[in-house]
Amino acid sequence: MTEHDPTNLFTLEGVTAAVVGASSGIGRSLSLAYARAGATVYAAARRVDRLEELAAEAPDGRIIPHAVDVCRESDVAGFIDRIEQDGRVATVVLNAAGQFSYKTPPIPDEEFAKVLDVNLMGTWRVLVAFGEHLKRANRPGSLITIGSSCTTFTVAPSNHAYFASKGGVENLVRWMAADLAESDIRVNLIAPGWIETDMVETALSREDRVTILKDHTPLKRIGTTEDVTGAGLFLASEASRYVTGITLLVDGGLALNRVWNIRPT
Repeated sequence: MTEHDPTNLFTLEGVTAAVVGASSGIGRSLSLAYARAGATVYAAARRVDRLEELAAEAPDGRIIPHAVDVCRESDVAGFIDRIEQDGRVATVVLNAAGQFSYKTPPIPDEEFAKVLDVNLMGTWRVLVAFGEHLKRANRPGSLITIGSSCTTFTVAPSNHAYFASKGGVENLVRWMAADLAESDIRVNLIAPGWIETDMVETALSREDRVTILKDHTPLKRIGTTEDVTGAGLFLASEASRYVTGITLLVDGGLALNRVWNIRPT
């Protein structure tokens, strides 16, 4: 057994990482964290202007922007082509792309399908494509995606499309972890609670709703993207080299409350 220097377990020096959904929220925060930990980060999203702003914050030009829409399989393939053309293999892949829906039925079929296309099918497109990328290169790697502790362990009377999509993502991660283990590719899911991001800005705009959420969270606060950084670094690094197929909660204890009542109106 090889001994690892515990002070270096979380370094990403020399690693190439690919982050999808990097223009805001958790994806943005972890792109910077990976770059600051030593990785070269290919950062993807639809909003290229935001990616360029992100790249300007990174040390030593370590973040490389690329336009990707996870609803387009060709975009995901083109993203991987770019990485491979640069002679690199992305051994750390984070899919943080997502769409939030805060509506109760009746929901138009097309709106329900759109949430599933981004959250579930988008995750499928990214993880499958990068799994093949790693297998072609005969390299081990870590595939990470973002779920939700709210959809994993709690029940709320809203968010039907979002809950359905993130529940599918959790099962997809377990299946892919088992399928890719023989190639030494780890697949894990981070399940945050309520985190202050652009995606949930409207949902957190009402003081009474925020009060309810804090009351149901044992640590009594809404989380920040920086609260997710440690989990993202852990799963990307050698510190988690024997970890696969897990759902890692980063929710201030929210999942301890199995049922909570927060209405959209």
